[in-house]
This record gives sequence, structure tokens and C-alpha cells, in this order.
Amino acid sequence: GCTGVSVYVFSCGNPAILLHPSISAGETCGLGNQAAKPDLLYFDLTRCAGVPAEDACSTPQVCVAECPITYWTFAQGKSPDLDQFCVNLNSGKLKDNITKLVEQRKCPAYLLPSKPVQGRCIPTFGLVSKEDDSRTKVKMNAIKRDNGRVLEADSLLEGVEYVIGRIGVCGHGERLLGYLPIWWIIPLFFLLTLFLSLIWTVLIKQAAKPDLWKSIFTCLAILVAGSVFSLIRYSQLETVKDSIILPPVITNPSGCLKTDTPPTMTVLDEDHVLVDYHKSFIIPKFADIGTISVNLGNTRNIAVATREDIKNPRNGHLKTYQKLQEKSKLRAKLNPCEGVYFTVRIVIPGYNPDYLDSLEGIYHPDKIMLDKFNCSTRVP
Repeated sequence: GCTGVSVYVFSCGNPAILLHPSISAGETCGLGNQAAKPDLLYFDLTRCAGVPAEDACSTPQVCVAECPITYWTFAQGKSPDLDQFCVNLNSGKLKDNITKLVEQRKCPAYLLPSKPVQGRCIPTFGLVSKEDDSRTKVKMNAIKRDNGRVLEADSLLEGVEYVIGRIGVCGHGERLLGYLPIWWIIPLFFLLTLFLSLIWTVLIKQAAKPDLWKSIFTCLAILVAGSVFSLIRYSQLETVKDSIILPPVITNPSGCLKTDTPPTMTVLDEDHVLVDYHKSFIIPKFADIGTISVNLGNTRNIAVATREDIKNPRNGHLKTYQKLQEKSKLRAKLNPCEGVYFTVRIVIPGYNPDYLDSLEGIYHPDKIMLDKFNCSTRVP
């Protein structure tokens, strides 16, 4: 029965479509009419912000031969290579007004430098060196969406998280079907198993009764030991969620892990910000943590959370002090007009090393913040 079902599925179906993403029109990138276009491009990733990875995003998608490598927005006018990123364009249609094509959702409102990840174009925004960061932010602030609003970096990053989540939803099936090119190994091992089974049967007939019982108990012992080892490893892997792009990269003897997600910073008022570090670490036992701090570079400390009461002899409580609480954000003193690079450090007393630093986060005030706090006239 199972063999018949398998033959029917592989003869009438097309399992290869599970290895490639599909566009809005139902075609599959890298197959059929889209054979020369293996990568999927989302028109506006900000529309995917907050959408569960299991659901579809409302922005159009198109198959492309290569992901875009430059910054472009429809406010700049037409681009010579724009047609490869548009969909359902008739001959000469690109001569129409670009704003009209964007409104008709036939062309994207903007393009960002991207890299293909499992057949999906993911913007490389944020993955730049400090020297190029200022120029990147200037370009980002000049990009407009189809509704005329400035492209928001936070919404874009949430859209990137949606795409990564989609890769995670489909990733297990894609990795499994990736073994299809070596399918011949399965019947080969089946025949090998059958041959060894026949040899084993002959040996059993020739073996004495004590040797037979030894063989049975030895096989049972190996099976039990292998099962216990597999269960232990599985329970350990269950405590650490899988990451498609990068797994946790640094660990500490206490079991704390540093992930590939940098901390984020949001403005609280004209003198303070909130720092969220919870996705930057995996902390099995929060009670082991003694101190968490936010640092600018290697010298300036703008927030300290500890279980002890830190006081300044002159001014009483330190301005950056707060009580350490699980799942709480850190309140830091910072001028919201000031763009900074920052890290979060957790201190675990009793271990060597006794601290773990997060990846470097970036805060850069957008135009709304600059206007809200009068940054043009304010002295940092």
C-alpha cells in the first residue's frame, strides 16, 4: 500500500516545487517558465512586518535572475535594469510613468542591495562596516515606499525576520528533499541490508546457544545505549531554538549563549532610552546573572542593572542604576539625538570567564526623532 502511494505521488506530483519559492501568480522560481530566475524578490518587505511566518505576505513577489545590488527608489525615476524586477509587463510597458506602474503594483517602489538565502532575496541592510554605516543611513532616509512615506528601518528589519521565518517553516522539507539527487543510495542500502540479514541467519544456525544469547543481549544493550544517547542529545537541542542564518555563536561555562541578534534601542524620553537584550542571549537560569549593563564602546557605561543597591557617595543612587529583573528592559541615559554603537554585557559571578558580551547594536535617530527633540539646536 505504501509503495503504491509513493509511486502515485512521485509520478503525478512534482516534489521539486518544495525546494523553490513560489510567486504571487503561482509559478515556481527556478522551474518551468521561471527556470532562469531562481530567486524570489518581495516588492515591499515592510508590509510583511508582524505577519506570522506561516501566513502569506500581502506584497507582490517576482522571480529574478539575480537579487538587486544597488539602492533605488521610484522617486529617482526609471532605472535601465528595472524591467527584470517588475511583473506582468507587456512590450514597451516600462515606458509608462513609473509612479503609475508602482501604483498598479507591477514594479517595486524601491530596491535595496540583497543577497540570496535559500532562493529568497534578503536585504543586507545593517550588515555594513562602521565606515559605510553613515552613508548607508543617508541612502535609507532617501528611499520612499509606494505610499510616499520614508522607508522605516525597524519595519524593514521586521520584514526580514518574516522572510527568515518563512525559510524556517519550509527549511526542514527543503533539506529533506535536498537528498533526492542521491535517491539511489536508498535501494542500494536496502539490498545490502537484505544480504547481511541472510548471512546473519546462516551464522545463527551455525552458532552455539550461549553465543546466540550473547548476541541478543549485546544488540539490546547497544540499542538501549543508542536510544538513551539520542534522547539526551534531543533534549539538549530542544532547549536551543534552531537559527537558519547562524546558530548561537559564543557560550559561557554557565550555559549562557550569545545569539546572532544584536540588542535594540528605543527612545523613552528626551534623556533616556530603553534597551531590549532578550533576543541577544539565551539564559538558561536567570538567577545566575549578577549584573547586566549597556556600554558605548569600551569606556562609557549608560545603564547598570544589578541585584545589589549601587550608590554614589555624592549623589546617592547612580543615575544609570536599576534593579535587575527578569524579562525587563534596561533604562539607559542617552541623548536621543546621538547615534551610537552599543553592546550589552551580562556578568555571571563564579564562572571563568564571568561575563558575556552581545553583538554590537546600532541606534541612529530618524527624521521623526530629530524633529521631535529639536536635535538641530540641541547640544549633545
